[in-house]
Amino acid sequence: MTQIEKYIWLIGKLKTFSTGLTLQELSDAWSLKMEGESRLNGESLDRQTLKRWRDGIYKAFNISIISKRVSSERYVYIIENPEKIDGKNVESWVINSLSIFNTLNAYRRLDDRIVSDFVPRGIEHLQSSLEAMSASCAVRLTVKSYSGSEFIIVAAPYALRQHNNRWYVLCQVDNFDSLQLYALENVTNVELLNDRKFKLPHDFNADEYFSRFFGVTIMENVKPQLVKIRAWGKEAEQIRALPIHPTQEELPSEGEECADFRYFVAPTPDFMNYLLGLGSNVEVLEPKQCRFEMELKVKTLGNRYFGWPFDPDPSKITLKGNFVAYDIKCANEEDYSTYSFAVAIVRNYEIVLKFHSFVRPEPFNLECIDDDNIIKEKLSDAPCFPEVWNQVKDDISDLPLVSFFGMDEVSLKATLAYYSINHPDSDRTFVNVAEVVQPILGQDVPWMTRSSIAALSGIEVTDKPTETSGAEFVAYLALRYM
Repeated sequence: MTQIEKYIWLIGKLKTFSTGLTLQELSDAWSLKMEGESRLNGESLDRQTLKRWRDGIYKAFNISIISKRVSSERYVYIIENPEKIDGKNVESWVINSLSIFNTLNAYRRLDDRIVSDFVPRGIEHLQSSLEAMSASCAVRLTVKSYSGSEFIIVAAPYALRQHNNRWYVLCQVDNFDSLQLYALENVTNVELLNDRKFKLPHDFNADEYFSRFFGVTIMENVKPQLVKIRAWGKEAEQIRALPIHPTQEELPSEGEECADFRYFVAPTPDFMNYLLGLGSNVEVLEPKQCRFEMELKVKTLGNRYFGWPFDPDPSKITLKGNFVAYDIKCANEEDYSTYSFAVAIVRNYEIVLKFHSFVRPEPFNLECIDDDNIIKEKLSDAPCFPEVWNQVKDDISDLPLVSFFGMDEVSLKATLAYYSINHPDSDRTFVNVAEVVQPILGQDVPWMTRSSIAALSGIEVTDKPTETSGAEFVAYLALRYM
């Protein structure tokens, strides 16, 4: 038995008996363990040995084991800082993992009767990621998506997160305004860029950052809001015993047979799908748009399995987290007079590319543009639309094109037709997100403006918009509702 295994055994024993154990009780428990493992000549646990173990544990895990007087003649040993092994910190994860290994290793003869999940790919990149974080140097990540495509990014690794036995790295990626999260199992190579340092923002806190979300769907523009659910039967007991989110709060319910819970969390797809996975004994009560989203999910399932008379929006079937959100602006009354074109390309529910370019409009008159000499100068030297389209056409591929309003679709189709790039009646899918969102949020949304939809959807509109902000906003709405 290694020294670390002995330390883990002592920590586990004192964690189980949180009121403390005497030296004699610890010594007897250790002798019993040695006897059970046929180690009759093993090390005995006396006061001096215990002192060495306590010192070693403090150095290795920063866990303090102290002697506490509970009566005139009785002293017990307890863990002085139990939060080190009960919290969400690294020590807790390491100790629990080692404890499991220690316990299972003692019963290796039962190996064929113990079943566990597969160890995920990507953990070989943990050390490189940690080295980069420690040295504050950027990394070049080669990422392979689930669809098989591969891309390379340069990023500053801010934090690591474990979820559902998988590891993820949170990065600030070049040319991205918001932080991005990548599964290490999708990373095929990590290269440390020692000559490129980054500075972690002084106000960044990993726990605080992730506390807004459930799971690993990070949508920074989706604000946390109060979500209320009702649960019955064993699901209510399960939720009570194993809280879904740290903000979980149980509310007074209407009867003993059910329980109401409230959360302050961003209602991302991960969160809504988790609630759906809890089954028919869990109901989303508030807010209205979350309840409507759940209704659509349930109706779609009913249609798929039982043929219920429900015709879901075809866009909800075709997108599947892979689409191109775009924002297009015209310079005059001609629908094909595009002067600004921005896209946010989404694959596997993540924005993987943002692009914007000014376009020299045809015809070149600027009736719909404010008298801004800077913009006019940019447009006079800007490329024509075919040149701009060629820069992103391979990334756009045959993905569905998602806009905010129908007029955006009219403009893009007209521009593509004008330059003979793509016939407007081709098989390419066009979707207008406002048409999808309106029945969910209600018919009374004033003018269906971006600001009104953002407010009702809990999506935060940035105070400092960029050229791709419009396309990103469309992408977030599509990810939320489609």
